[in-house]
Amino acid sequence: MAKARKTKNAIQGYAGGIQSLVEAAVSETGKVFKRYQSKGAYGYAWGPWTDTGMTVPADAPPGSIESGFSTLYRMQGETWKKWRLPA
Repeated sequence: MAKARKTKNAIQGYAGGIQSLVEAAVSETGKVFKRYQSKGAYGYAWGPWTDTGMTVPADAPPGSIESGFSTLYRMQGETWKKWRLPA
């Protein structure tokens, strides 16, 4: 039987990018995770979530997050609530 990976829920999602799409999410503990979209042999795919080392207040996430040259803005809607982040 496969061992289940520990995950956490996202409490806020962000999206943006200049030449490729970038998504960021804030976990329940305030850690910020990012993932990038890349084009592979079979089309576009999202990479794994990586810890950025940045933390924000979990009870009041900011309106935007800086990511290199681009600014990621808060996502509207419910899609980011389904994101599962590494523990």
